[in-house]
Amino acid sequence: MMRDANAEDARADVPDARVALDADTFDAALPDVDAATPFDAGRDAGWGTCSYGGTMGTCLSVSECTAGSMPVMGLCPGPADIQCCLPTFDAGPRPDGSTGTLTPADVLARLGACTRIGGDYAKDVGATSNIPVCQTGEVIWWTADLDVDCDGGRGAICMSDPDYLPDTSGVDSRGAPLDASTLPFIVIPLASTRFRYADYGIRTGQIGLAMYGDRMVFGIFGDAGPASIIGEASFAMAEALGIPSSPRTGGVDAGVTYLVFTDVAARVTRNEDHAEAVRLGEPLLATFVGP
Repeated sequence: MMRDANAEDARADVPDARVALDADTFDAALPDVDAATPFDAGRDAGWGTCSYGGTMGTCLSVSECTAGSMPVMGLCPGPADIQCCLPTFDAGPRPDGSTGTLTPADVLARLGACTRIGGDYAKDVGATSNIPVCQTGEVIWWTADLDVDCDGGRGAICMSDPDYLPDTSGVDSRGAPLDASTLPFIVIPLASTRFRYADYGIRTGQIGLAMYGDRMVFGIFGDAGPASIIGEASFAMAEALGIPSSPRTGGVDAGVTYLVFTDVAARVTRNEDHAEAVRLGEPLLATFVGP
């Protein structure tokens, strides 16, 4: 989908210093797991094991990282779709008092009914404008379709997109466009009378979350889209959510909920660092959902 790459804060300052993961998180040992778990699939495929934040995982294709797990890029060898498949994080007590991992159902229950702060948007050119932007606490959110954004993508599939643009509103720590082929990110419409994301302290690199079915994936606000259309995310985000990722025929018509955390601390230091988005996003989500 075409967009103006010169959105507000398109060249926001990004510190040069790399956020380093603790060396202990790269421990190569994998404890025995049941054969029924997805982690054996990656071990058998030969991509090896991975670790993030002390949690062990397995390097495998994002399409094999199924419900109850979450892919994190940048921790595995091999092609871009080979990512570290980790168990969905345990945020402690759930809202109903039970214990276990948070689910999209828990997050949707916390969001509640829409308190609208903007809109209405259409999901596609020529479609009815009936999608509001909502706010619950420190979270801005909306539920829409998902169109696949390949802008900035360096993979062959993305570069074959007839609507491909080489630039993205957000840039990496070297000033280069973000790679939609490998980096999960969401798209927010350009500022208009419908909604101005900057009015809520949101800028590129802001931590977000996308949910579809039983999957939820952390990412960042990485690109700005058309001012009247909403419901778009990167190729990599579609892959991680289990949504068909072809920029020509992929996407899904409805049922994707997008969240953006507005706190100033809810922003990565390096836009290309998906692991940092996950590390910062987990406690933000746990605090938002609450006990």
